[in-house]
Amino acid sequence: MSAALLPGWKRRYCCVSSRGVVEWRRRGFTLVELLVVIAIIGVLVALLLPAVQAAREAARRSTCTNKLKQLALATQNYATTRSGELPPGTPGQGKHGVFTYLLPYIEQESLFDQIDLETTTYSARNDPMRFEVVDDYVCPSYPESPLIRDDPSASKNGALTTYQGNGGAFVEVRQERDPSPNYGALARNGVFRWGEKNRKLREVTDGLSNTYLFGEFVHTDRLPGLYSELPGNIRPWMGSPLLSGDNRVSYESKVAALTPNTPIDREADQWPFNHLPFGSFHPGGTLFSRLDGSVDFLVDGISLDLFKAGCSVSGGEVLDQ
Repeated sequence: MSAALLPGWKRRYCCVSSRGVVEWRRRGFTLVELLVVIAIIGVLVALLLPAVQAAREAARRSTCTNKLKQLALATQNYATTRSGELPPGTPGQGKHGVFTYLLPYIEQESLFDQIDLETTTYSARNDPMRFEVVDDYVCPSYPESPLIRDDPSASKNGALTTYQGNGGAFVEVRQERDPSPNYGALARNGVFRWGEKNRKLREVTDGLSNTYLFGEFVHTDRLPGLYSELPGNIRPWMGSPLLSGDNRVSYESKVAALTPNTPIDREADQWPFNHLPFGSFHPGGTLFSRLDGSVDFLVDGISLDLFKAGCSVSGGEVLDQ
């Protein structure tokens, strides 16, 4: 058949060989067609990517919620075995705090058994354990490695935790406190407090459902602050190396002096370490567990008074969050 006898649309996709045989050939995409296809793909990616990212973040937030629930359950189990006494908060003098004592209750008993509780957190005997990453202590939304080995400041080296305990709040001017000239006074009305006198559940007169237990803490200074890059002000779960009684610094709990995710510069704004705000990488808020095991998502901009009420164990407040 002569190509000239073919319909017009067919002539565009065929040719006649030297032997007079009609051969079919597929026409390639034109540049314009390729650009159109690429544009369509780009639009689809732009539409789908936020949805994929949102789904991934929802999964991470769900996992973080479960971790906080596990920490609350571990705390309850600890108290059950000790007649209602809660774990040590920040004993000071380089002694071990809440994250060490909860290990047997989060299926980390083998790690706990290796820790020498009679020596300080930064002793050579405890070095190997201080660098052990405990998955239950790290939010899955944390974007960097939770293991710090080569920081010039030795106090930052170790496996990090992105959670901190409720260290209370200053709700009255004349409220009792533990002074700390270099790091900020510590409140005495939180679930976890300074020293070796542990809180008892019966002292939580506001009720377990009205008292926060743990919250997320991933504080970095706003740019261009000294601690604006991760790990920022996040510290190892095993606790502080400081031995002086005057330098009361807490690696296990924070005082509720600011609402979560408040953007501050620790140095420029002169906010002490013990008063740095809770916060998270979850968009719009921060997760907190309560002593009864429930978990709340506190939205950014929550009332400071309401937040402080949840951090006081005996202020008589009832949370409506």
